[in-house]
Amino acid sequence: MLLEFYSKEQNFLGNKSTLQDEIAERTTIPLTVLEGTRLSSFSVEERLGWAENRQTKRVEDEAYSLLGIFSLYMPLIYGEGRKSAMKRLKKSIEESGEEAERDKQCGGRSCFDANINDITRDEHEEAIQTLRALLRFKQIDTRQLSIEDAYSKTCTWILEKPEYLDWLDEAKLEEHHGILWIKGHPGSGKSTIMKYILNHTVSKFKPPETNYDMATKGPVISAFFFNARGDTLEKSTLGMYRSLVVQFLDSRPSLGPKLLTLIDAHDEPCEWNLAELQKTFEVAVLSIRDGVTCFVDALDECKEKEVRNMLRYFDHIRYLAMSQGVKFRVCLASRHYPHISIRTGIELVLENQEGHVQESTNTSSLNYALGMETSPGTFGAGFKKRLQASLYGLYLSSGF
Repeated sequence: MLLEFYSKEQNFLGNKSTLQDEIAERTTIPLTVLEGTRLSSFSVEERLGWAENRQTKRVEDEAYSLLGIFSLYMPLIYGEGRKSAMKRLKKSIEESGEEAERDKQCGGRSCFDANINDITRDEHEEAIQTLRALLRFKQIDTRQLSIEDAYSKTCTWILEKPEYLDWLDEAKLEEHHGILWIKGHPGSGKSTIMKYILNHTVSKFKPPETNYDMATKGPVISAFFFNARGDTLEKSTLGMYRSLVVQFLDSRPSLGPKLLTLIDAHDEPCEWNLAELQKTFEVAVLSIRDGVTCFVDALDECKEKEVRNMLRYFDHIRYLAMSQGVKFRVCLASRHYPHISIRTGIELVLENQEGHVQESTNTSSLNYALGMETSPGTFGAGFKKRLQASLYGLYLSSGF
């Protein structure tokens, strides 16, 4: 899909291919770049010069708009001023330049890739176990496991919704940036629906086999469910990134040695910092050529500042992934966020969905009829679940 240009009156002007001469003239970006030449073949000074005459509404965006050109990520701090933003950008470029120099010494590949075949199977397994131990934490999947599976024949309506189908449509990735955000009131069943979609997605692909040569097929699917009542890591993005990377590692064990080279030595797993985890997450995603799909539930149970940072970071990863041919999708769920929105993405509001409203009515009637609000022990838990499943679809207007 080509990038298309429109006037402010919404008139089609052309696309990246038909307007490449005009784009090159106005941006000073060489035609060879627009035709596909790798950005890394141009010097830092040349690439900085492409944005020399760029005008932005916020002065910091003069620096931030260059992050994609250098394949970098750094926190966006609006209010710091242009000088500070450019200083941080140049520092990040210098640090990445050190890695590029080391890669050059390895014949154009990363030093890890140049030597990956030299490590033994035992060393590989040791690297995997070391990294898993550093990333894992107690209660890493407690919240997800505590959510009951959807009753038989429920939640299937979402699989036919245009919003969900558009999210899966590869041809529309550039439109919605791979983001599907499910929103609903407290108690509306958001987590149950998220777990249903997660299980449905997993069932479409065979579980990847542990394979030393990284020959596994199919996208990697991972999930994290925030838990406001849990420990610090259960309700923070630090815990989320650690959990997602562990799942990447479980699906693609060959990532182990590569990811281990990115981190400093840790005596305790809790010493991870956000920048280090985000870089590890980025390298993992871009290394999984079959694509990555992440499910993140209950954003409202995480601090708003962390959620904002996460959304900006995911958009950065989406850009890098798309430029390298990696399909990156994220499904989010939360209560209605009055202060956080996304410029690109698909929103699905549960209260507006006919299938969900009907299911909620049926389930409420069943719960009442089964005496769910009475004292414990009135019905056995197993009996309730079996009876609810068998009676699904019947509207019960009164108790037994």
